[in-house]
This record gives sequence, structure tokens and C-alpha cells, in this order.
Amino acid sequence: MPEPRIALVLNELPLPTMSAAARSYHAMLREFARRGIDFQVLASAADTPEARAALASTYPGFHDRIRLFTPGHPLRLIGRIRNLLRPMSFQTGKALEVELRRIHDSQAFDIVHLEHPWTAHALPRDFRAIPSILGCHYFLKTDFEAAGPTVSLKDRIDRKRLVKAEAALVRRFDHVRVLSPEMAETLAGIHPQATAHIVPLAIDPADYPFEEPPRKLPDDPIVTMIGSMFWPPSKAAAERLIKRLWPGIREKHSQARLRIVGRDARRYFGDFDGYDRIDVFENVPDILPFFREASVLLYAPPAGSGTKVKIQEAMLLGLPVVTNRSGAEGLGLRHGIDAMLGDTDAELVQAASALLADSDLGHRLAIAARKLVEDHCGPVPVVDTLMDTYAKVIDSHKGKTRP
Repeated sequence: MPEPRIALVLNELPLPTMSAAARSYHAMLREFARRGIDFQVLASAADTPEARAALASTYPGFHDRIRLFTPGHPLRLIGRIRNLLRPMSFQTGKALEVELRRIHDSQAFDIVHLEHPWTAHALPRDFRAIPSILGCHYFLKTDFEAAGPTVSLKDRIDRKRLVKAEAALVRRFDHVRVLSPEMAETLAGIHPQATAHIVPLAIDPADYPFEEPPRKLPDDPIVTMIGSMFWPPSKAAAERLIKRLWPGIREKHSQARLRIVGRDARRYFGDFDGYDRIDVFENVPDILPFFREASVLLYAPPAGSGTKVKIQEAMLLGLPVVTNRSGAEGLGLRHGIDAMLGDTDAELVQAASALLADSDLGHRLAIAARKLVEDHCGPVPVVDTLMDTYAKVIDSHKGKTRP
């Protein structure tokens, strides 16, 4: 079977300097181009000279395959009404809707892959002529569990609207790409008729130079947690670390320091900065030094769907990881081989303490972890799995349309 012509619909610019999702898109597109796959990207993003220049610099030779469609509605009031009726629809616009209708009517592609639920707002209701698959990197239903109870009626209403809107869009698809078996189980609860296709979250090891951990730990080792605190799982993981795990770690390693790093970190945890050897860093211009200077990454969210990118990045860079079942999702981590795992507070404290006491253990974990991410989440294995998935979706569609 010849490789399919792919229309890939993205919710943002596929640039490695942007979000975790954008870095994953970047890894996929470079591998598509390397293989000579016939693809075109439709990105819901402002079509500006700056964006065009960034794409030309990032994708020399094939940036013309990436088309930009400015989201939102030109009339602000109409846009607000539209978003009230269809939550998060501001992430797409009329131009993308028109293009997807043209693709549907012309059947210019063999498959349409929408790599975020909110982009499905732009899909025609009768989009059935071409096989399609929806990509989900997370499920809000799960992630809001990590946020805990709402503090206001407005928050409660907003969460319910978003979860309901996400589910309604997911139910429009027969095929859904998820990142883990846990997400496949959640999908079954949302849309039992859908076929779940597990495709790991791509990350390019070439963007993360590996450094072996030192054979001897410093006298004042650093335990760090890195993440965007506006995302409920990361905020919950940081709160757990500061309030419940750090006292136990400090009792065993009095000279250790804790760093909480990420977007909005001071907004939520600024009161802890300077207390009990805790440092809080917010919106830093370069995150790499915080990985390099740490001895352990401890990221253990109580809940949260999908692959935790900061764990992927730490493992690629050579930083030993302590996490739990939720943090390990989609990675297939093995306790004592690729990472130190625990679910209870006591288990996590013990796991971190073991790494702070045994530099050889951290060294072994780091080497194994890098290989695991390369083999499981690198562009080559991910695109291999994705191409197999496309073939299954296309074959299933032929079966349904066969007279």
C-alpha cells in the first residue's frame, strides 16, 4: 500500500521554541520530511511575516507545506457569542473551516489528522468522505481531578462546559489517537464506540544533549520540579512536593535544596521562596540550566492525563527521575531501572533519598532512561506507529464505504 497523502491540522505553530505540543509537532514534521512523506500542515495560527520567517528558518526546503489560518472571528462580539456556544472555538477561524470543506469535497488527501480536539470545531459536520483521526494529548476530565474542588460557582461552570465540549468533539470521530493505555480507558468512558490508537508523544533526542550524572553528588544537591503551574497536574505536583514530600527529604538530607521552576511558579508558590531551603523561579528565559544543575527531578502529580514532557526531557538530558504512576504514564518506566517510582508519600521520599545517597544509582538510571525515551518516543518509532495507524484508519474507512 503506498504511503497516504496526509493533511495534518494543528492548533498552533509547530515551532520547537513554543509549547510541549509544538515541540512534538516539530519532531513529527522533520521525520515526515526526512522520509519523503506527502503531507501538508494546516495550522490554526496568525498568518504574520514573523510566523512565516520562523517557519522558513525552522523548516528550510519544505516550509511551504505549512499553511497558516488565522483563528478567531474578525468581529469581536460575534466571536464571543460563538465561543460561548462552542467553548474554545476561538482557537479556529472561518478560513480553516473553508479549507477543510474544500479538502472534504475535493478528496485531495487520503487522511485528515486533527492533532487537537479544539481544531475539530472547524471540521464540517458531514465530514465523512475522507478518513479522519483525532489526536488527544490529554483529557480535561482527568486533569481537572488534579486541580481538586472548585472554589467558585464560575469555576465549576467553566470546568463542566469545557469537559462537555471536549467530549462532544471527541464523539464525532471513529478513530482517536491517544498517548497511553490510561488515556484509552478514559476514551472508552467518553466514547465507547471509538477505536483508540496508542501513539507515543514524539520528542527529538537530538534537541537534548545527554550529560551523564556526576559520579559524586555535591554536598548540597538540588531536588527540582519543573512544570507549567497553570496546568492543574503540575500545580498539584508542586504543592505535594513542597508541603508533603520535602520535609521528609530534608530530614534525611539536611543540606539539600528544593527548586520549583516554571510558568506562574511564584504566583502560586512565591510564599515558600527562601523558606526551608526552597527556591522558586518563574518564567525563566532558559530552562536548560535548571535541568543541568539538579541532582533529581521529582514530579509526582496526584492525577493528570497523557505524557509528562518534563519527565521526557529530564530523562533525555541525563537527570534521574522520581515519579509516580501518573507521572510515568505513556512511558513504560521500570522502578530501579529507568526511574525511581512510588505512589505513597513515604515511597516517593524514600526514592528521592535513595538517589541523593547513591550517585551510582542515578548514573545507571540516567543511561537506561535516555535509551528508553529514544526507543519509545523518538521521531522514528513514533512515525512508524503513526503510519501503521493511518493505514488501519484508511482500511477501516474503505470497509465502511464498500458497497
